[in-house]
Amino acid sequence: MKIKIFHKNEQYLGFNFQEGFAYFFEDTNINATSGWNINGFLMVYKYNKENNNWFGDWELINDNLQLVLDKIKEYEENKEIKEVREYIKNYHPDELAQGDFEFTDVISGRHSDNGGDYGFYSHYKMIEPGIYRYSTSTTCDFDDCGTGFEGYVALTWKNVEKLKKHEQKVCEKGCQY
Repeated sequence: MKIKIFHKNEQYLGFNFQEGFAYFFEDTNINATSGWNINGFLMVYKYNKENNNWFGDWELINDNLQLVLDKIKEYEENKEIKEVREYIKNYHPDELAQGDFEFTDVISGRHSDNGGDYGFYSHYKMIEPGIYRYSTSTTCDFDDCGTGFEGYVALTWKNVEKLKKHEQKVCEKGCQY
């Protein structure tokens, strides 16, 4: 299977591909997707050569479609990292944070895993000095409560100190449940 991710808006065979959309061949079939997926199904547009038009339908995400989604995600993440890299160019290397960090955002209560008194945490995993993969987590054991991968961010030592001070205030207050 051949996969192409569009780096700019472009029209091909009458389809308006936006930046980040994927175009892929499976056998002789020409397909397109924006990556929009819900409950294990992906919206896939197929090109009808006879009628010279496109039609879309939901398809169960199989291994090949997962490859397409992975390529879209890789493109989006690389674009985001590039933007963060551009942002930190104005900082002196000594100002850029290094190392991994974890901060407490909310202290969990007595029912910390299944009763609503959940703890919440922020995680910063260094990709390179000043550039971090930012994610959040919770103590809830049956739902992620909106936590997970959040994106890529720039961190300076000044930012880290602010995050530490915030965490210290959270810890001083203790559990608020």
